[in-house]
Amino acid sequence: MTSILTKLNQLGRVVVISPPDIKVGLLKAVTNAKLIPDVLWLSRETFITLMTYEEAPLTLAKAARHLNVIPAIADDMISFLPLIDLEKTYDSPRLDVLRALKKDLFDLGALILNPTTKDRLKNDPIMVLGYKAIDRFFLGLLETLKDTHQIIWPLDEPIKTSAITLDVYPNDIDEIIGLAHAIADLHHHGVSFDHIKVHSTNPEDHPLIRLIFNRFNLIANIRHGHNLASLPMAKTLFDHVWIGQTIADDIQTVHERLSTLAKQSADKASIASRCLDVIAKYAEMPGRLDDYHEVITYEMSKTTIQMPMYDQGILITDLLTADLRQEDHLFIIKANAGILPKVHQNNAYLDDNDKKILGVECSFEENRLEKTRLLGLIHTYDHIHLSYSEMNQSDELYPSFLIEDIQRPITKTVRTGSGHTPYSRSQDLLTLSKAIDDHTSYGVSSPVLKQLYGALYKHLPKPYDNAFSPLSEQTTNALLNPIKTLSYSTLNTYFECPFKFLMAHLLKLDPYDGESLPLSLGNLFHDVLKDITDLPDAEEDLKDDLEGRLSQFINSKPDDISAHDVFYLNHALTQLKEVILWIKAIDQASAFDVSTTEARVELSLPGKHITTLVGKIDKIKSTNPTTNTFYVVDYKTGRAAYPLDYITSGLYAQLMFYLLFLSRTHDHPTFLGFYYQNVHTGVLKAEAGVSYQDLLRKAWRLDGYTINNDFAQMIDSDAMARNTFAHYRIKKDGTPDKRSWTYDHDQLIKVINAFESLIHETIEKIESGDFPVQPKMLGGKFSDRPGCRFCSFKDICFMRIDDVQNAPKDNPLKVSESEDTDDVA
Repeated sequence: MTSILTKLNQLGRVVVISPPDIKVGLLKAVTNAKLIPDVLWLSRETFITLMTYEEAPLTLAKAARHLNVIPAIADDMISFLPLIDLEKTYDSPRLDVLRALKKDLFDLGALILNPTTKDRLKNDPIMVLGYKAIDRFFLGLLETLKDTHQIIWPLDEPIKTSAITLDVYPNDIDEIIGLAHAIADLHHHGVSFDHIKVHSTNPEDHPLIRLIFNRFNLIANIRHGHNLASLPMAKTLFDHVWIGQTIADDIQTVHERLSTLAKQSADKASIASRCLDVIAKYAEMPGRLDDYHEVITYEMSKTTIQMPMYDQGILITDLLTADLRQEDHLFIIKANAGILPKVHQNNAYLDDNDKKILGVECSFEENRLEKTRLLGLIHTYDHIHLSYSEMNQSDELYPSFLIEDIQRPITKTVRTGSGHTPYSRSQDLLTLSKAIDDHTSYGVSSPVLKQLYGALYKHLPKPYDNAFSPLSEQTTNALLNPIKTLSYSTLNTYFECPFKFLMAHLLKLDPYDGESLPLSLGNLFHDVLKDITDLPDAEEDLKDDLEGRLSQFINSKPDDISAHDVFYLNHALTQLKEVILWIKAIDQASAFDVSTTEARVELSLPGKHITTLVGKIDKIKSTNPTTNTFYVVDYKTGRAAYPLDYITSGLYAQLMFYLLFLSRTHDHPTFLGFYYQNVHTGVLKAEAGVSYQDLLRKAWRLDGYTINNDFAQMIDSDAMARNTFAHYRIKKDGTPDKRSWTYDHDQLIKVINAFESLIHETIEKIESGDFPVQPKMLGGKFSDRPGCRFCSFKDICFMRIDDVQNAPKDNPLKVSESEDTDDVA
């Protein structure tokens, strides 16, 4: 290191090509030596790019889409593009594909030519560090610069003649225990942890190293991390965020979801930022983020979140890329065949024959060079400690040929094992117990779990599986025998979550009894509105009538209605009076004279147990008693329902059930509309220049779908002036505009038929005992799970994120939403 610093100081301005780890170490040494050299730092990869082209931010995505291949294959092909000369024809199909790909990517703007190398590198000397065994292509690029640049390869350190230690252990657990012993002894004799480093490139060994180091009060700083795509935060995003119609919508949703998750900790805020860095690159692309899901996942899998590094920790890393000093003690473990040196397999896009054509190192040469690099490390440093084990669990291992090629004296010691080694078996068992509990209770599989089972010579149990096994035929029959009829609202519970249906309607475990205020309010309003045609038209007479009806309602439920409820029911009476006057005004201006209210309807089902589906239609309007032309209204005293966005999943389809009933009980009926009407509102948001009375009337509008012609005037001849419909607008020519929620009648009949098929399929599932924990989320929003919102069974539910089933927005009538976006949630 001293000779390199001297050379840097002599050269002044210099280009240094080195791995990032060596750069970090050299910068530290430069700072400590109080030198200020003028250095342009490059890695091998950035140097190659500098000599050829720059990748645009979306090169990988464009290559994958252009070739119609998975991102991993596209990335592999892109890695070889710097080797391809567009002016040269190759006698190889693979190389011809790469040649064409490179040209296409330039045409797509996914590759950008760099300014000339001379302008970027000037005529400065080039110093190469840490690439003693580099491939011929890199050497060839340097060769093109030798006339204009001085190429400097610092001389290798002389081979050491001092002895190195080699310890042989009976098994791999004893080897790690011996490593911990040796490090603890070194530290006891004055060697700081900063000067102790361990060569270990096999991630499967790292949990065991951490575990055993902990027994010796040692900290393992392992220089690797988790890829972004494997983290729960990213998985949650991948599963539940792709919902928008455009990438801008999706990225906004990503940002909001990440902001919520990131508030939990600083680490999660950092992860959220990294996720956004990857996703934000796609902001200008057409379509939705879902179209780029695969390539984004791949990019995140290549993005690493580093594990935290601790002071007073021992570095566990690949020493061939680490910042090393001559006074360091280097431990090289697992020096067995197949582990050291690293083996390069020929599994890339180009095979060895193609690499030979390009003048690139083949897999055999890469393996030879890897061994040369490792031997160079062993031959160079003063303090080298080697070890290997004779057994790995149940497999016998043999010494590596690497050991035979070491040109230094070796002091070999055969260790007898860990019988005398002071580490806590009891603590291992406690740690194992906790890991098992986390695994079975929460599905968290700690890396320590497998290592501890191996260390304690136990067998891993089968992974915990929370899948719901269908009920036996005997149990299902016993539960369903008393049930012949289902209400539609009960069936909707199954659509929301089958497990919730089982708990509430078959096992009847709902712990809540009595009538809540919202339910009392709904019952009162529906009880009054069923008699709307008989109610007085005069406001004062209507008020007196309603007060009498309220008294009768309260007296009929002495044990269910509290003084608190009575107060709010009286308060709601004013709004009930106003909405009745509003509905009467619409009916008086309507061509539909005949009303049927609170009509109980029954639909026959082909089930073995469940043979009837029932419901109650709040209002059916027709022009005369014999007509087959209808519109249907369902009153709501709580949240209004969603539009038909989720009907293919069975959700919010109460109106569709009513239409299905009318379709099966009438000869070729015509439906002019079907609507929800909110007859009781909560607190209304104030609007500038709008009175409270107008806010109420806006909330009371008919909220639903209208046939795509001028029949809306039949429902209310003053509809436009009164603003009767929430989602219906008329153009100057009298036709509905494109923002209106309208439908073609033939298409509606197809939707009704499909809905009937869905009901039959669902009854079959119920009668087969199929009740999995499978709540639906709306439109990819994990937070929007209607079945979970007021579920009484959360304490016994074993739901995981993967159990949640997406109910995508899929409106089969294909209407355009109005800009008048009143929330119909």
